[in-house]
Amino acid sequence: ATALERKLIFNKELLQKIEERFKRRELSMPAVNKKQSYVIDGAEILENRNGTAPGLWLDTGTNKIILLPGPPHELKPMFDESACPHLQEFKTDYTARKTLKITGLTESKIDTLILDLYPDSPYLRMTILSHPGQIEIHLSSHSKRSQEQADKRVQKLETNILERIKENVFSASGEELEEVVGNLLRLNKRTLAVAESCTGGLLGHRLTNVPGSSDYFSQGVVAYSNEAKINALGVSPALIEKYGAVSSQVAEAMAQGIREKALSNLGLAVTGIAGPT
Repeated sequence: ATALERKLIFNKELLQKIEERFKRRELSMPAVNKKQSYVIDGAEILENRNGTAPGLWLDTGTNKIILLPGPPHELKPMFDESACPHLQEFKTDYTARKTLKITGLTESKIDTLILDLYPDSPYLRMTILSHPGQIEIHLSSHSKRSQEQADKRVQKLETNILERIKENVFSASGEELEEVVGNLLRLNKRTLAVAESCTGGLLGHRLTNVPGSSDYFSQGVVAYSNEAKINALGVSPALIEKYGAVSSQVAEAMAQGIREKALSNLGLAVTGIAGPT
């Protein structure tokens, strides 16, 4: 406001919304939050559904100014839902993006399968990126003409890629692997229990980090030592002695053990070597 030489105007309706947000959480609004109800003169308020501080859109005549709160979980949806619509009229080109998430194939194998599909057009790009547990193919297209043209370019390339590696693509709409697994379990009315060793609870964490996972996730056990595998999961000491704790035989026994103890439809187990770092 000082930089623009404009006044801050108190907005009673905005203050009421902030107070109501605190009331829903059975809290009293601290006095300091009242300053969030002051708006730069001439600015349009951008709603913040995830916090108390509003955003502002300001047109000075020569510049367009967007003011948003800092926390990413507030800023990102506000930008997408409120700021972007304001910016559409100023677009000089159009962009389409798509991410294909893949499991079960190495980066080099994927590259070999789609090598001839790399676009030579300056308006279309394809990039392969490696992430823990998955590979991603990022597609992007730019068009000076229309959004439809940008979308069609990406869709055509996506279709060609899926013809090569469709069975290994678990998401083309942004879902994480644990979301896809959870949806399949729910759809098929199955429950899952997991037994982990070297991952130390990471598998259970990912599965239960999905909203509604209680519909299908029944139990998780971290059996790090051989003794834990024997006592908690019923793995045979002789099996560990014969094949070693890091073996497919022991992993299968762990999965069987957790499935029986949790009374779940499915059991999943992980064992391996985590170090040295």
